[in-house]
Amino acid sequence: MRLKDWRIKAGRTIASVAEELGVQSSTVVRWENGERDPDAVGKRKIFLMSGGAVSPDDFYDVPAWRRMLAGLVDRIAGRAA
Repeated sequence: MRLKDWRIKAGRTIASVAEELGVQSSTVVRWENGERDPDAVGKRKIFLMSGGAVSPDDFYDVPAWRRMLAGLVDRIAGRAA
């Protein structure tokens, strides 16, 4: 799920997400618009904040079927998805 989609679904504002992540609101806007990507630490914070709904792969143009396939492989291999 994309960050913006999660934020809207969760009823969060850009400002509240930015505050929780310790960044400026303009940074969140750039992430949501695909102008910039968060660093590895930022992606982890977003993953944890969203309860896993927004994964690091969601910041790349990875087709949905590849993400689904990766999740299936992880489950088959016994890793947490």
